[in-house]
Amino acid sequence: MAGAGSRSGGRRWRWATAVGAPVLLIAVAVTALYDWSEDVADVADDRVTEVPCAEALGFGGARLPEGAEPGRCTHQAFLDTLYTADFTMPRAAVREWLTRTYPQAEAVRTSCGEGVELCFDAAWDSGLPGGVEAHAVNARVTCPDARTARVEFQAFTT
Repeated sequence: MAGAGSRSGGRRWRWATAVGAPVLLIAVAVTALYDWSEDVADVADDRVTEVPCAEALGFGGARLPEGAEPGRCTHQAFLDTLYTADFTMPRAAVREWLTRTYPQAEAVRTSCGEGVELCFDAAWDSGLPGGVEAHAVNARVTCPDARTARVEFQAFTT
C-alpha cells in the first residue's frame, strides 16, 4: 500500500512541475521584458537635447528664414534621429520660404487638421534636396495673430 501511495504522489509532483515550471518561466520572461522596455523608454527620453536651430534645420536642408525668431530646437537619437525646430516668422513669408527651401517638393497644403493653417511634407524620394541627412521633413504652421506664423519643423530618419 505504501508503494501505491508514493507512486500517486510522484505523479502529482511531476504534473505540478510540468505545469508550474512553464508558468513560472513565462512570468519571469514577462517581468524581464517589462523591465527592459521601461529601461529603453528611459534611455530614449534622456537623449533629447537642445541644439542650435541652425543644426536642427540644417539636418533637414533648411535655414532659419529671414526675420525669424528662433524658439526651442532639439535633437533626439535612439534607433532613428529626430530634430525639431520651433520658431516664429512673418506670416506672409512662410509659403515662399518653404517653396524656396524645397523647390522639388509638393505644394504647401491648407487641409492640415484643426488649428493648423499650413502644412508641408517632403521625403528623400519626393522633394528633399540632395545631400540632406534627413529622410523626411514635416512642417506645421499655426498663426497666433495676423502677422506671425509659428512653425513646428521636424526632420528625421526612418
